[in-house]
Amino acid sequence: METEKETELWYAMRATYRREPDAVRLLEKENLDCFVPMQYKVTVKKGRKVRILVPVIHNLIFVHACLSDLKRVKSKVTYLQYITDTRSGQKIIIPDNEMRRFIAVAGSYSDQLLYFQPEELNLSKGARVRITGGDFEGQEG
Repeated sequence: METEKETELWYAMRATYRREPDAVRLLEKENLDCFVPMQYKVTVKKGRKVRILVPVIHNLIFVHACLSDLKRVKSKVTYLQYITDTRSGQKIIIPDNEMRRFIAVAGSYSDQLLYFQPEELNLSKGARVRITGGDFEGQEG
């Protein structure tokens, strides 16, 4: 008898206390796909400027998995938590096509990529955005 394969979804998750690298290693060891948006920052170490790759938003990690696999892995660690909608309490799930577009842009680690806080832009919730020039021209979300 053939069992129906569970659907893999993109879950927005939190890796508390800046443990994104630990979460990524664990998820990769368990053969689960994940994505942490990263960017280069210039910092001073021992009096020298160095460029390091750091998370854009600390604690944020996106995991692509079926729910049963994710529950199994999550049961092994306390620092990996679902991000939920505050009104409904539902786990936040990102559609595949939106994650593909997001990874296409955020996964480039381009120095030209700018990240904004919501209060820095005059956009209403749910507004569509399209990039009209540069390397990411045509991307939208």
